[in-house]
Amino acid sequence: MPIDRSIAARGFALMFTFVLFACSGSGGRAGTTMHLTVVDEGGAVVGFQLLGATGTGSVQLIGDLVETGNGTWRGDATGSTDHEFTTSVLGTTCDTKVQGTQQLEVVGTRGTYGAGLDFRLELTPKSPPQYKAPDTCNTLPPTKAQNGIEWLQFFYSDWRDGLNVHLPDRPGGTWKKDASAVCGTGGSGPPVACARTTTLTVAYEEPSGT
Repeated sequence: MPIDRSIAARGFALMFTFVLFACSGSGGRAGTTMHLTVVDEGGAVVGFQLLGATGTGSVQLIGDLVETGNGTWRGDATGSTDHEFTTSVLGTTCDTKVQGTQQLEVVGTRGTYGAGLDFRLELTPKSPPQYKAPDTCNTLPPTKAQNGIEWLQFFYSDWRDGLNVHLPDRPGGTWKKDASAVCGTGGSGPPVACARTTTLTVAYEEPSGT
């Protein structure tokens, strides 16, 4: 039975996205502004030379959040992605480079989200993504948020579900997490190796008159 290479390539692109998904105290008065930058970068290899996918890239979030009380921060930010990947199906390859930006609404909440992780960033798209270089390999329909707006094609798809980080105290600072690892075989699936480094930088600005 002949193999539909385009379907197989899309399947490996989806598998690659799934792997990236898995390889995955400020206090202050209400009105304090947090200038925030998140950079998430790395890569992954899935499968074999004749049947697999490889990719490298980064995702970035830059914006300002205002403290609204009860450990919650809200604001707007710009999300961006710059990544490339290659799928290979029985000697037929597809290479693509994806570059784009999107305006996002961000809600940050203090809490406990894992070992050493005390801040969660929830993202919601405010406008459709703007692509400088669109994906030329994946022909599947785009993913949309609950508000009906299409998501930017992030390199790490778990950005759509929120980011758990450690929030530096005032006056600000940098937190970094290196999650580079051999991720195993994925059960009965193909071998997987991945690397990922997340860097959060914040600076606080008190409201005038304080």
